[in-house]
Amino acid sequence: MSARVTANLQIVQGGLVYQSQPSAFQPSVSGTNGPTPGAVTITTSGTDISLAQLDAMGGLCVLCNIDSTNYVTVGIRDNVTNEFYPIVELLPTEFYVVRLSRKLPKAEAGTGTFSGTRSTLHAKADTANVILRIDAFDP
Repeated sequence: MSARVTANLQIVQGGLVYQSQPSAFQPSVSGTNGPTPGAVTITTSGTDISLAQLDAMGGLCVLCNIDSTNYVTVGIRDNVTNEFYPIVELLPTEFYVVRLSRKLPKAEAGTGTFSGTRSTLHAKADTANVILRIDAFDP
């Protein structure tokens, strides 16, 4: 099974004219689970996002902020220290395609320790709850 990801970044500001290349690629998808978990209400105090339905990490994921007013930050949370490590910010109505790391959220050797749960992301809304759609797939 294959997928097609299409993305293009164009910036025109003053004398800067930028166009990203390439604009598409076709990753293979061999897993059977996903999309999961779907629409999740993200609170201003933070919400854990379970990806437990997936057999493995490392698959494609679409993050989409459904809210038209507030932004949301996505990252991982250390369940012991309760520290949140933000990675991605989605402004109102923005969406992005990412590949989740197969090592999510294990720490690499030499980078310290991490005590989070393997199949959990964490997100925090800015000033009011938002709906974040997360469509994650097996690799």
